[in-house]
Amino acid sequence: MTILKDHKGHIAQALLMVILIAIPLFYFSQKVHDIRSDYYTEHMTAISEKIGRELERQVIWEDSKDENQSSIMYTAYYYPQALSVVCRTTPVIYVRDQNTPPGAAFLVSDSGTIYPATVVEDTEYNATLLIFEDVPSEFVNHLAYLDIVPSQEVPENGVYNPSQVIEDRIRYSLQGEKA
Repeated sequence: MTILKDHKGHIAQALLMVILIAIPLFYFSQKVHDIRSDYYTEHMTAISEKIGRELERQVIWEDSKDENQSSIMYTAYYYPQALSVVCRTTPVIYVRDQNTPPGAAFLVSDSGTIYPATVVEDTEYNATLLIFEDVPSEFVNHLAYLDIVPSQEVPENGVYNPSQVIEDRIRYSLQGEKA
């Protein structure tokens, strides 16, 4: 105990030195992390913009209203290289309450083929992106409609029946409205 009493000043000085060294190290390590994060974000944005410029895409619908004339699908692009349709539409938030996931979306072809979507909410532009994959080129001009339904209306087995009447469904007719 007397050793601690005798060296009390030295121990306090050592602790102060450790703190004074640790704070700048923590600060600079955080700055390096922030710089790396900013660089990564900037790099990924540049790659995304490059892909957007270089990928061939075709506008297939623009400014279509739903069957109730209340919701707008702003644009839909088809990317032949990726066999994907990407739609930007009014947010699907209002087809759900706060405790449920976003609604589900399906493209339905003239022949009844159903393409499910990945739903992504774009808060920056207050829109919803719907990404449909594996849509063959030959079917793009034969899509009958786009349905957005509340997630609770999709059966557990995931098989959507477009002829079923769903009260809160939003349906965009894709016939005769192509760009």
